[in-house]
Amino acid sequence: MVSTKLTTGAGYVAVDNGDGMFTIRDVPIFAEVPAGEKGAPRPIGRPWMVAALQRNKRRAVEGFLHPLHIRHHDMVDQTEPAGHFELTRIAPLRFDGKTRLTMFADLHVHEDVYQRVKARKLPYRSVEVFDWSEPDINSLALLDTDEPFFRFEMLQIRDEIPAGGKASRFKADPVAAFVRSRRGGAYLFNATGAALMDEDKDRADLMGDDEDEKGEEMQNEDESKDEPTSADLAAGLSAVQSTLEKLVTAITGAEDEDEDETAPAEMENDEDEDKDKGADMKKADRTVLTRLEAEVAALKQRDAKRDRASKVETMVREAEAELRGWTLTDDTRAAMTRAATAGAENLKDFVATFKRHVDPDPPTNLEDEITRAADDDSDLDGFRADPAQFKLAARSAAEYDQLVKLGRKPRGGREKFIERNVTRLAQIEEV
Repeated sequence: MVSTKLTTGAGYVAVDNGDGMFTIRDVPIFAEVPAGEKGAPRPIGRPWMVAALQRNKRRAVEGFLHPLHIRHHDMVDQTEPAGHFELTRIAPLRFDGKTRLTMFADLHVHEDVYQRVKARKLPYRSVEVFDWSEPDINSLALLDTDEPFFRFEMLQIRDEIPAGGKASRFKADPVAAFVRSRRGGAYLFNATGAALMDEDKDRADLMGDDEDEKGEEMQNEDESKDEPTSADLAAGLSAVQSTLEKLVTAITGAEDEDEDETAPAEMENDEDEDKDKGADMKKADRTVLTRLEAEVAALKQRDAKRDRASKVETMVREAEAELRGWTLTDDTRAAMTRAATAGAENLKDFVATFKRHVDPDPPTNLEDEITRAADDDSDLDGFRADPAQFKLAARSAAEYDQLVKLGRKPRGGREKFIERNVTRLAQIEEV
């Protein structure tokens, strides 16, 4: 959940959701707070952030996202609704000359707000926290001229991915509009007397490399529907590797022959011509070799991606089986897929959180209720391989438990009773 990879960049990736909303991906919004700053009674660091992230993700599963608005609630001008945000991860980030543990979020903004962000009219953001004793980012404000407490890289769009399309690149020049805020207020993260950041080195550290690969994978997801099968890939790899081996052998052999040749002086002109031709051929062979190596690498990468997708699909199916008895919407399945892509532990946490906070569907009949109650009954393990016998065993277990409640406990114990009853019920059903 908490990464150790340093993160820098120059602008953010935005995705058109096709429904009047845009998602600006992976935006830093909050970092470590020293004790005493903004009313913090103690240092606010990793434990607080992890708890806030877990709480936010749980609420997202339940369908609630925290509000995103323009301006802080303590400001003279009224706030404007801007959308909502979803915490995504925690990782170190260098900004304002230091490296600090930082929380990132996806910002889901309305189209009119997105156009203002795109025009770099809302370059800053600042969180609101109601109570330090309750780890939570309650809301997030987009700011135009008020200087924020955390001087993150300004909110500007580097790549835009239209609905169903590829990314387009925008020039991301910094906005030179640092306005000092004179308004304070505990727990609202606009600046109150902090110095402006104007060192060229610090700004370079924040802006990072223009070729930041954040979001580039999204551009490659829309692949052809007619992809080769695993068998085709294996056959193609084998053929290409065979060709590569022959080329390597041929090129190496030709080079060795050139080194060992000692021709008479009268044949030097002819040899020079032959060497020139041989050099041209070797150059052409190397070009073919390079191209084939690239094709092999691409095939291997595609095959690995297919394997990952297959593993994710298997994990999601197993999770759905574990959640039998709960209603799973398309959004829930999509969230499960994202969790599985991040790793088996993430999916396990998702399923556990879902079970804790979402009630299962009520049984449709008594038989369903009995079967569901028997899912975790170890006395029935010997009958699970046969669905028909498992139903009979579940009914027998329920019958035994009811007799015990009535003070009529059968002899021989629960397991013996279930075995005898399953045999009896099976004979009755055969008749």
